[in-house]
Amino acid sequence: MALLVRGRAYGYELVKRLDEYASFLALKQGTVYPLLRRMEQRGLLRAEWDYTNPAKPMKYYQLTDDGSEALRKMCEICR
Repeated sequence: MALLVRGRAYGYELVKRLDEYASFLALKQGTVYPLLRRMEQRGLLRAEWDYTNPAKPMKYYQLTDDGSEALRKMCEICR
């Protein structure tokens, strides 16, 4: 969720960022996308399709207020 603090991002972009910042986790797309769906279902993320390029629609994710609050609480626990 911390990857979405600065704004929305599409799924593959998040996978690439995770690999860049936390390559030791070795998370694959098949792991990340179900996690994104689960966080969306729980109201932590909001997803929106962008059809700017109809040949390649992209699903963007962004934090909801509940997601921001959950992230804040997780950061407090880690301190």
